[in-house]
Amino acid sequence: MPRFRTVSSMDNAPPPPYSARSPSSSLSPNRVAHNPLMQLRRYIIEIMGFTFDADFSLLNEALGQTASTISTSPTNSILTPAEHAELLSLITLIEELKAKISNTSTQWLTVRSSDREAVANAVIRPALYLGLPASYVLELISTYASHQCNKSKRHLSLISQRKPYFYSLFRSLAFLGPFNIVLGLFTNELWSHAHIINIAAPNEEVRIVLGKAMHVYQRQVLGIQEVQHIEKVFEGDEWKSLKKELISKDEEHRIDAARWCREWEEADKKVERGGLRYSARQMENPEAQTWAGIVYGGLSGVIFSFAMKIFNVFLFAICLSKRGRGAREWVEEKVSRYDLWEQEKKKKEEGKMKEERRRWVKEGRRKGLEEGMRKGLEEGRRREKRRLWGLMERELS
Repeated sequence: MPRFRTVSSMDNAPPPPYSARSPSSSLSPNRVAHNPLMQLRRYIIEIMGFTFDADFSLLNEALGQTASTISTSPTNSILTPAEHAELLSLITLIEELKAKISNTSTQWLTVRSSDREAVANAVIRPALYLGLPASYVLELISTYASHQCNKSKRHLSLISQRKPYFYSLFRSLAFLGPFNIVLGLFTNELWSHAHIINIAAPNEEVRIVLGKAMHVYQRQVLGIQEVQHIEKVFEGDEWKSLKKELISKDEEHRIDAARWCREWEEADKKVERGGLRYSARQMENPEAQTWAGIVYGGLSGVIFSFAMKIFNVFLFAICLSKRGRGAREWVEEKVSRYDLWEQEKKKKEEGKMKEERRRWVKEGRRKGLEEGMRKGLEEGRRREKRRLWGLMERELS
């Protein structure tokens, strides 16, 4: 069985090309070469498509692939034969590392640094950069070793393995809702898979294809009408220990912070664009926000227009009565003064509009920054609570 890339030259190799930019809508094999983020996305899409019996021809179409680009039947897989072999080698290496860390002996000391970096670069770091639960992703793709996306072995998928004993009995008690804890924990696994699909899907088409397949699987195969969940991905202790040994806590926090900063910047840009758009709409007629403002604005316009017509008629009458050069000059002077007054008024209004837009943009940026900081603090508190809860559970056990 071929081994995953673990050559010694990886120790001195440059870091993998993680990118904070949004993924391309096309994840063809040629584009994912040497890109751990895109490669992990393809592995997850392959396993999710197999788990929920998705239409792989639609998945390949959504990814912009044809049979000539993947060298396999487009109705069975999205991966090339080389990618299948590489994924199997990666899973073999993951299982070896997991067995050594699970053992209470000192076998963990025999693990090579190149093997640690190979798994960390292929799975853990890309998952963290994408915002995926790395331990759960390790467990998810590790199931590939047992089923290898063979239709006859769909019962070996992670969802099928998590099915509780006496499943039919607990499903018949679905009317208990959140009080049916056993079924609720199982349906939370469905939510966890949906959460991963939502993040890992490179475009909307792939997400919709997998979402439809998952809906059919939920209703027709599992017989579940409603998914009770607690919006939490439960990660196994062994897989969390493996992640802890492969990547330091400090690096994990730095990756999370970099991802949060990237999300805050994107939110800030959205707020800035939205502030300009909505402030421009409001400044078109700032008084027309209520019915009273609309009525007042309409009456003011009619009265001003009527007054200007009377003024023009008055000037024209003077011009006819005087019929002299002085009268014409006087009229021209009044008209020029009126034009200057109109120009000054227009400049003042434009200045007010610009000032209002600047205020809206500044206010939007401030609110976006406050919201980002609030989310960051909430996430930190949740992580600390989970850590303390884990410590309490270990102490009690």
